Amino acid sequence: MAGFLIKRLLQAIFVVIAITLIVSFAIRLTGDPAVTMFQGGGSMTEDDLARIRAALGTDQPFLVQYWTFMKGLVTLDFGR
Repeated sequence: MAGFLIKRLLQAIFVVIAITLIVSFAIRLTGDPAVTMFQGGGSMTEDDLARIRAALGTDQPFLVQYWTFMKGLVTLDFGR
């Protein structure tokens, strides 16, 4: 019984990681979130976009963003 539960737990962890990776890649395929958020909202300077990217964390490499998300997932901190 314990072996079955451990096997199922490991499978569940693998599935969660796989799904979060797929969703993270899909979100990045849509383009820059900072630009997408403010389409049609007037003119944005590069400084404005840089501040928004820093606030969202999208100025960091993908693996850093993913690691930050996974740490939040484990601690039940889903963001601001």
